[in-house]
Amino acid sequence: MTTLCILTASIIGVIGFFDCEGLGLPAPWTIPEDHAEYSELSILIIGGGSNCGRFATQLASLVGFGTIIVVGGKETQLRSFGATHVIDRHGGDDAVLQRVRDVVGDELLYAFDAYNAPDAQHLGINALSNSQKGKLARLVWSRGSVREEKLHRKRAGYDLKNVLGISHLKPDIAKPFWHHASDLLAQKKIIPLEYATVQGLDAQKVNEVLDKYRDGKAVAQTHFKVSE
Repeated sequence: MTTLCILTASIIGVIGFFDCEGLGLPAPWTIPEDHAEYSELSILIIGGGSNCGRFATQLASLVGFGTIIVVGGKETQLRSFGATHVIDRHGGDDAVLQRVRDVVGDELLYAFDAYNAPDAQHLGINALSNSQKGKLARLVWSRGSVREEKLHRKRAGYDLKNVLGISHLKPDIAKPFWHHASDLLAQKKIIPLEYATVQGLDAQKVNEVLDKYRDGKAVAQTHFKVSE
């Protein structure tokens, strides 16, 4: 039961990746394992330190992307999930964008922002191809206006997709995933994330966890067990 609770964070990536209102990628359970359509393509995942970002990295690997670039997060862990490149998120937007461009050039068609609010989503858009129309999927809680003054001109344009990660709102996408979830876990094609358990409702420890989120520090998924 604990594993399934942690796995629910993956549904955001599942809908963001495979729904027609998201990136519109083919779900891995609908295509043969030797299917290589995406082996020459790249995807950018922003927010690799978040639960959504780490599950998105695993989903990108399942899709079969040849190049999976992740901004932020622990490099060793993300590479074990399938990332081919892990980019340092520090140094400013221009520096991060250049690191991404050094890998993909002008060929990036898919990006997934698992972390940023609208005022920082220009990074994912700017990394998209200028000569080909790309897509950025973002979490729906962050719906709002991207900072237009920060955007680079996109000759071919781009699509901005809003993702609401709730299973019952997207049953055609979610039900097949949950049907295959046990096999994906057993085969270690999707790996649950680490978590911490705190016995009792300890206000000090609750505040410690919240302070880490506030300060942008790494936070393990924490479960407070308030009763037996």
